[in-house]
Amino acid sequence: MLSCLCLKQGEVPYLNRNRKVSDFWRDVVNPNGLSYLWDIPVKPVVSKVMAVALGVKKMTVHEFRNLEFAENDRHWYELLDGELVKKKAPTPAHQRVARKLTLALDAFISQNNLGELFFAPVDVFLDDTNSPQPDLVFVATANEAIVTDNGIEGVPQLVVEIISPTSVVRDRFTKKDLYERFGVKEYWIVDPSNQEIEIYTLNNERYELLSAASVLEGELKSAVPDDLVLDVKTLF
Repeated sequence: MLSCLCLKQGEVPYLNRNRKVSDFWRDVVNPNGLSYLWDIPVKPVVSKVMAVALGVKKMTVHEFRNLEFAENDRHWYELLDGELVKKKAPTPAHQRVARKLTLALDAFISQNNLGELFFAPVDVFLDDTNSPQPDLVFVATANEAIVTDNGIEGVPQLVVEIISPTSVVRDRFTKKDLYERFGVKEYWIVDPSNQEIEIYTLNNERYELLSAASVLEGELKSAVPDDLVLDVKTLF
């Protein structure tokens, strides 16, 4: 795997992995975010703008959990296929939808004793190089052993991602493929800008659109949790 670092005029990279994440210049060009060599300080030299292709070693979950971040760093980080991804803190619009969706889902799950609902930030450890932080995660009672003091160590039944302008590609493609690959039974994509929700369910190890609705179309039906029906108008 290669990651391309774009350097400004008069700069050349040198590597040092012993400093804190916040100490470094982070301009690694990668559609999924930052890679193992994401933190590359620069020294001044006389040169034109150039791009340097770097061979990148995948970061492990163990390395990810041992990273040190500055106390004033308000970003969230997740590990996707060995690449460190930086996420901005949620916007108020994002939080409003997350709150309403959490209340609706948690009420249904609790009333029917189906399991437990978790909300971000929470680490989901899928394997040694993947630790996403979904906006909402549902773990069924039969699978409750994957909930540990460290986070969710295994594959949950349902994952919900609330997209933003900067996360569209990641949520619609990168994470969708990731959750499909690991067998998450149902994946919801919530779009606050268009006020709509899409529900994808696994069929023969591939995601298929099960249900989709906007505030104009009304109800949304889910198979995980089973028999759940939501009025989309109440969520936006």
